Amino acid sequence: MCRLRLCEGVFRIGPTAVNELSGHLNHVMGDNMNEKLRDAQTDLLFSAILSLKNIDECYAFFEDISTISELKSLAQRFQVALMLYRGQTYMEICEATGVSTATISRVNRCLEYGADGYKLVLDRLDQAGLLPKDPSPSRPSR
Repeated sequence: MCRLRLCEGVFRIGPTAVNELSGHLNHVMGDNMNEKLRDAQTDLLFSAILSLKNIDECYAFFEDISTISELKSLAQRFQVALMLYRGQTYMEICEATGVSTATISRVNRCLEYGADGYKLVLDRLDQAGLLPKDPSPSRPSR
């Protein structure tokens, strides 16, 4: 038995109800964005990305499919995720990258409460020894 606290009081529920409730909450809270995002066009885009064989192919594809600004923005967010992953503070990240604390906060929220995409990729790159030793880029010139 498990106790469930609701506004009206505390209720005892069995394991079957706990599993059903847990599945429903994951569906409503955790997978909601994934369902909004998932469609045939996005699946095809991701399949196209997965078909790329090396960095040069990635540069060619992303140069065609996005603006330089969009690509730089994605790269910058990934840099922020790496720096947060390595335990750097908001101020250190802000000073090193020029990124606003609002952007850092959004990336951090994804690391903490998101779909674990950043963590999955960062863990894999870390295990493969592909992460830079110093995650701080030089500050972009303006």
